[in-house]
Amino acid sequence: MRDLYMKTGQGFLLVFSITSESSLSEIAGLRDEIIRIKDDDNVPMVICGNKADLEEHRSVSKPRVFEISRRWGAPYYETSARTKSMSPIHLLHRRDCEAKVE
Repeated sequence: MRDLYMKTGQGFLLVFSITSESSLSEIAGLRDEIIRIKDDDNVPMVICGNKADLEEHRSVSKPRVFEISRRWGAPYYETSARTKSMSPIHLLHRRDCEAKVE
């Protein structure tokens, strides 16, 4: 089922926890899988570091994620469900709605 979502998806939000190195590794694997399934290196993706309110527990450095963002050609945002700081999700939703209107 996941392969079907990847095959038909038009863009992807790759979310990891800034407090977990392993979650960053997981999105790298997901990205590779998306590119393989879609057979396209230019799939729209956004990287989202969640739990931004837990800065004191950060284990994934911002410079590291910015470098990954640059290499992947995907914008990077940080969010927090706790503080309701979810601007990248709102931005993507707005772009999707505007695209449907056009």
